[in-house]
Amino acid sequence: MGNGNGAHSKKAPPRRHLTRLLVGAAVVAAASGGVGMLLTRAAAAPDGAGSGGISAPAAATASGSSTTGWAEGSSLQPVTAAAVGPAGGRLGPTTPITVTYTGRPPLSLRPTLQPPVAGSWTVSGRVATFVPAADWPPYSHVTVTVPPPSGHTLAGSSPATSASSSPATSAGARTATFTTPPISLLRAQQILARLGYLPVTFSSTAPAPATAAAETAFGYDPPPGTFPWRSASLQATLGPLWVPGQATTVTTGALMAFQADHQLSVDGIFGPQTWAALVQADLADHEPPKPYTTVVANLNAPETLTVEVDGNPVLTSPVNSGIAGARTPAGTFPIFERLPSTTMRGTMPDGVSYVDPNIRWVNYFYEGDAIHGFVRAAYGFPQSNGCLELPVATAQKVYGLLHLGDLVTVAGTFSQAG
Repeated sequence: MGNGNGAHSKKAPPRRHLTRLLVGAAVVAAASGGVGMLLTRAAAAPDGAGSGGISAPAAATASGSSTTGWAEGSSLQPVTAAAVGPAGGRLGPTTPITVTYTGRPPLSLRPTLQPPVAGSWTVSGRVATFVPAADWPPYSHVTVTVPPPSGHTLAGSSPATSASSSPATSAGARTATFTTPPISLLRAQQILARLGYLPVTFSSTAPAPATAAAETAFGYDPPPGTFPWRSASLQATLGPLWVPGQATTVTTGALMAFQADHQLSVDGIFGPQTWAALVQADLADHEPPKPYTTVVANLNAPETLTVEVDGNPVLTSPVNSGIAGARTPAGTFPIFERLPSTTMRGTMPDGVSYVDPNIRWVNYFYEGDAIHGFVRAAYGFPQSNGCLELPVATAQKVYGLLHLGDLVTVAGTFSQAG
């Protein structure tokens, strides 16, 4: 309902706490020792400093000799692990893990990985190297454990260089934990575009991934391609907000729409859970459950609101924007909450407080500002406390066309002082 002075405001809805969760790496059987397995791609260097791992000296080999396997016995002086690398605690997509020992290591000192990862260990001199059979699982942690010599601990080993590494556990084993890389946002955009969640499509000559491993490889190293616009109208409205590889408003809205469709937390943040769902959807060639829909509010007199599908208008109506002191913000924003009915309360620019129950067909797009129905004698000029007000029957139609993540663009100049 309206208030006494012909304008209304609203209470900002509670904002969700954004939670980032790590996806556990898929556990696969580790390959047995022996001849090293070939990499699917060239080994990459570590991708920057991070926590975990033990700082390792340069890999050393026994003078004048090298081996391709573990020693069958041990010397009189116990062999221990001196360092685990790479230094910095972070792995590239195919970065090997190395363990440097104080001497040629026996098989009893062969390290283990948790979670297990397919691949193989080889030994050359004093250095054991683990090469993964494919890319490391993204968004994960890999812990390397080196057992101690029988009857010995590693108390005399070189100290760890970070809190997440341990030179010796209570059982005498040496451990180091490494993080694996995140997936490129560009690859997420390529999939979102292909599935219909962006105002652009994606075209590439690279073959479509057929397995989760192939998706991971593209996630680390996206294939080349182009992003044609769906329509000239969408390009005119959203062009400056679309940047491949960057988390602009357009990408945030697409992520929110995808998350809502796949029962994920709708926060617009690209992380491990969203990536896992994108992989499943891409491999299954899922079609989006809705067309690409946007809203354009033109605040030139008379003020109008238009709903567009793929840039084509499907509904246009007079709309009321915010009065002086409570102007509707200009820009483009994703819809982050939808309610069929709510109570709005707040304070007008003149200091008058109000409570408006049963506000219908509400789409919040900026803080407490929303598209919603409201009874007025006329529409098409500033009357609200920042919201975009529609006739109630029209608001119901608009509500049925919109979804979480749809973009609302507010443009034009205010027609009256309000």
